[in-house]
Amino acid sequence: MPIFLLAAGIEVNYPNVPHALTPGTSTTFAQYVKYLFNLAIRIMGIVALGVLVWAGFLYLTSGGDVNQKEQAKEKIGGAFLGLLVFLFSYLILYTINPKLLGLSLQEAEPTGGIYLIETNGERHFINDTTDTMSYSNIDRIEFVSPPSSLLAVYLYNETEFRGSEKRVKNSGGILTSPLSDVKSVYFLWNRPGVYLCPRTTAPTETICPTRPLYTQLDIPDLSATNPYFDNITQSVQFASSFQTVLFSDPGYEGRCAYSSENIPDLSASTTHSYNYPPLGTSTLSSLIVSKAEGSVEITFYDRFNCKGGSWTTTTIGKWIDLSATTSIRFSNSRPVFENIVSFSFGGDGSGAVLLNTDENATGTCEFFEKPKGNTNCIPTLVGEPVYESEPEPKAPGNQTKKVRALMILRHQR
Repeated sequence: MPIFLLAAGIEVNYPNVPHALTPGTSTTFAQYVKYLFNLAIRIMGIVALGVLVWAGFLYLTSGGDVNQKEQAKEKIGGAFLGLLVFLFSYLILYTINPKLLGLSLQEAEPTGGIYLIETNGERHFINDTTDTMSYSNIDRIEFVSPPSSLLAVYLYNETEFRGSEKRVKNSGGILTSPLSDVKSVYFLWNRPGVYLCPRTTAPTETICPTRPLYTQLDIPDLSATNPYFDNITQSVQFASSFQTVLFSDPGYEGRCAYSSENIPDLSASTTHSYNYPPLGTSTLSSLIVSKAEGSVEITFYDRFNCKGGSWTTTTIGKWIDLSATTSIRFSNSRPVFENIVSFSFGGDGSGAVLLNTDENATGTCEFFEKPKGNTNCIPTLVGEPVYESEPEPKAPGNQTKKVRALMILRHQR
């Protein structure tokens, strides 16, 4: 890292110091620190010698002035004490390791990122995603990060990830650059989470062929937060036991699909069923992401405010067809799917409910999680857009809901 000194055009002449390079326009930080260290040692010696001379002069000219003589003695003692401390420090460092006195500092080498290398050999270090840069005549890329941490980089010949896109998978070492002019670069790190891929990924492919959207958080509306990815996602990749619910409409509504895969390390993966979700072509607009731990218990009721007949389930991550069996019933013997009116969250409160109007889970979905505050109860489904119901109930417990399937999830924001 060169050290430059700009002083209104005035050239500074540094004094020569033994065992240290005199600073110039190409001096590195380590060389500059070494120069200052050696210069400080010599300044300390000069100052101590100056104090001794001055104190000796005061002592010789004190005459009968007792105070001046005492001050001179104190200055002489302080100067000798400083020299002794410096001498002992020097001896201690020399005894431990003589090389410490040489102050041979090394330039810190980067531990992660890439180098863009020009045809003339000039190297440009980049440590993470950058949407504005300007490098030309790039013919090689050197990966500093290992493939286990940095899966690939995506290069663009325009800023803000526009223009021609070229993916370079990290196989280690120096690789040929597919782009000469690089104006922006996206880093695909190997991190736990969900990756939304704009293109279908081959079963044996572990890295999105085009730049993905990485997230660990819920996205209520892709058109508002990441408009580029709205309604173009055609495959999803997972890392480290994440689960997600994908919705065709903003606000966690419309048709939905659930998926979860346990892939501890994308860089070590070889074959996965990534071509997901089955929402149709280019319809993903919102998603729920979860990796919450703990017990999940949901109780459904046939009356408002979590009262009346009830049915409890702890089944997680699986669609339950409520119309396929007569064994799932409320206490009043009516099938659950005929009369879900309210439900409550048990366990540690990390549960969530996904309801569907079709027994095959291909209908309209609605997502519910524990309400804010002290209550665990969703008091009523009346008025929810997914379900057919009369505007005002004639009598509690007599509403027919078109809830044909449901799923329990772990979800905690």
